[in-house]
Formats: sequence, C-alpha cells, structure tokens
Amino acid sequence: MERLSEEDKKKLEENFLKNKEQGYYFLTIKQAKEFAKRAYVPFGYLIIEKLPINKEIEEIPYFRKHPNEKLPIEVKELIKDIKEKQDFLNEYLQELGNEKLEYVGIAKGLSDPKEIAYLVRRYLELPENWTVDEIKSRTDAFKYLRYKAEKAGIFVFLDSVLFGNNNKKLIGFKGFSLIDDFAPIVFINTNEAKSIQLFTLAHEIAHIFLGESEITDFDIFNISLERLANKVAVELLVPEKIFKEYFSKDFQQLSKVFKVSEMVLLIRALELKLIKEDEYRSLIEDYKARLKELEKEEKKEKYGDYYKTQRNKISNRFITLLIDAMNNNFISFMDASRLTRMKFKTLENFLKKMAKGWESEIHYRYK
Repeated sequence: MERLSEEDKKKLEENFLKNKEQGYYFLTIKQAKEFAKRAYVPFGYLIIEKLPINKEIEEIPYFRKHPNEKLPIEVKELIKDIKEKQDFLNEYLQELGNEKLEYVGIAKGLSDPKEIAYLVRRYLELPENWTVDEIKSRTDAFKYLRYKAEKAGIFVFLDSVLFGNNNKKLIGFKGFSLIDDFAPIVFINTNEAKSIQLFTLAHEIAHIFLGESEITDFDIFNISLERLANKVAVELLVPEKIFKEYFSKDFQQLSKVFKVSEMVLLIRALELKLIKEDEYRSLIEDYKARLKELEKEEKKEKYGDYYKTQRNKISNRFITLLIDAMNNNFISFMDASRLTRMKFKTLENFLKKMAKGWESEIHYRYK
C-alpha cells in the first residue's frame, strides 16, 4: 500500500472489497494484475505467503541518523534493477575478454585521503586543477567527472524517480555504489542540488577505489569509512595545494571557482586553519540563511525530449555495450527491453537515434 500514489489508494478503497475485520482486500485476478502494475511489484508477490529476501541488497551499508531506519522500498527496487544491469555487464565484459579493473579496491586499507585521491586522479586521468581549469559551471564539472569515470570503466546512472514514475520520487539517499571487478556502478539521485550531485559522484568513486559498496546520505559523519570517502571527495574537488592558491574569504566566489558548495569550502578552510572557529560558525550561519535561495538557483536540468532525457539518465557506456551485445547475439531485443525498461517500439526509436551518432556532448568537449 505504501508504494501506491494517494490517487491509487483512494481508488483501492472505493473499488475493491475490503474485509474490515481482517484488514485486507479481495481482488479479482484482473484487479490484482492492475495493482501489481501500479505498485511496481511482481504479480506473483501477491499470491505467495512470504516475500523473498534479496540478501545482497540487504547487506549494502545504509548509513542514516537512526540505525533502525529501513531502506525505502523504492530504493530496494532501484538497486535490484541496477544490479541486474551490472550482472549483464559483468558477464558480457568477461565474454569480450576484459580483465578485472585494477583500481577496484586498490585503496582498501589506506587511510590518507591525499594518497587515495592521487590514485583516483591517476586512473581517471584527472588533472589536479580540473575543477578550476576551463570548467565553467557545476553542470559541466559533473559531466566532465562522469565522462572521466565512464572512460575509466565506471558506469554512472542518474534519476530522480523510480522507473519513470513521477509518483515514486527517490528519497532517503543521495547516491550509491555497487562494487564489481569488471563493472562498478555509481547511481546519483538527481533530486539533489547540482553541487551535491557532484560531491556525491566524487564520494562514490572514492568508494569504488576503497572497494566497499554503500548507500550515501551525508547527514552521517561519524562512520569512519564515510568520513574517509568524504575527505577523498574533498581532495578530488578542492585539492589543498590549489585551494591555497585561490583562497580568499569570499566563499561565494570560491564556490563558483571550485564548483562545490560553500559548506564544503568552509569545512576545508577550517581544516587547513585558513579561518578560525568563530569565523567558521558565523559564515556557516550566513550560508544556512541563504541556502534555500541558493538551492532554487541550482535548478535541475530539463531535457524536454524523452530520448534526450533517457540518454542523460542511462550510462553511455552501458548503452554502447548493450547494442554491441545485441549485435553479437549475446542478448535478445527482449532482454535489452527489460534491462532498459523501455517498450519495444520506444527502445527501437532510442537505438535508432543512438545509431545516428547521437553521443553525449561531453565526449567532444573534453578529450
């Protein structure tokens, strides 16, 4: 029931026969199928006594303020979907003769953020000053880092709702990473401001190098692994050496230079003893007072065209390998339809556009 929209719940109350004493509904087969479709659950789940548990998903660390808080159902379904994509990628990449990615877990056991950030920059071919050199906006910074990650073998997916259903907004997390030696995946929740999306991407890339899958919510700062991933992300986006070169107490201007939030820069300045504790507290209060307006300025990108939206949400490298796998008869068109969650005709149109040389703008802007 919790997965239905308010409108669907109302229809259920009005149209389906309810046993008031026992608190359950009587549905015809046709109604049950419609219910399953609207709730995004397999029809079979409605006729079995006990639901199957995906232990692999349950074991992914989910850090929240309240330890007993459960992972939202929508997020579980999303992870299950992304994991299915990852299984395909793992099998096909091995079929093509690809070797394990050297950097997955390469930083396991390391504790120096600078050392780990150096490894990330080396494998992703990132210049140390990449956030301040030629990158004009946070959107461009995100696209550039995503492009570099994909080029190195990390698949990056984005979305703000579950499976295109605007009634299923993704909440309770900012992103997650799924570790795999051949096909590591990062997912970014685009409900967040662009500066948060950028930081989340850097944070999740750090997790891949640390070799630990997790689901991120930055309300938590007291988990050692999360603190380390945060520090690596800061070093990737705001390297100490470059930050000191550009430093001034005009944090609004610095935010434009480094493409991150003022909060990240204030914490960085305090850590490096460039500002005092009382200055930090005062500036943080000022930043929080302006936060709502700042978030309004960071509007989500709107693509309008359905196919352009899908191109942005789905990993470019994933689509390339999917097409290749179909051409090599490794998977069927039906498999591709299931993996992309597109109907046959929609997928056919999408692939035709891809075949016409439709590629991400970032590919020709940054090489």
